[in-house]
Amino acid sequence: ELHAIDPAEVRDTGVVFRPSGETRQSWQRDIETVAAEFEIARDLRDRWQRWLHDDSYWPEHAVVTHGEIYAVHTLIHEERISAVLDWTTASVGDPAKDFMFQQVTPPPEVFDATVRRYVERGGKAWPRLADHCAEI
Repeated sequence: ELHAIDPAEVRDTGVVFRPSGETRQSWQRDIETVAAEFEIARDLRDRWQRWLHDDSYWPEHAVVTHGEIYAVHTLIHEERISAVLDWTTASVGDPAKDFMFQQVTPPPEVFDATVRRYVERGGKAWPRLADHCAEI
């Protein structure tokens, strides 16, 4: 339901607004900022650069996101999420932000079930969503 909100509806609310193309640029700037202060292993930096430059990882659309949907930010009532807490990381941007914690939490079947249900409810997934979440 969150990802179905028209991003234009939140444009003037003060949340970060990153159309799909700007998300990669933001990650690139963040990596450069970190690299200016810390040594990053060459293999990791190369991996990040491959991720940033490979279109297959990236969604072609932006959505309204919470940014940190995981157990401690959700209230459950009768086996359904009834509320999501702490909206300080809300933005318009990469939909993977709301899947990354589920992707890294075993077992992988949970992530697969989450994405399957998301698509059934009208969400847009792409072939490398899981890989993209892992890189994030």
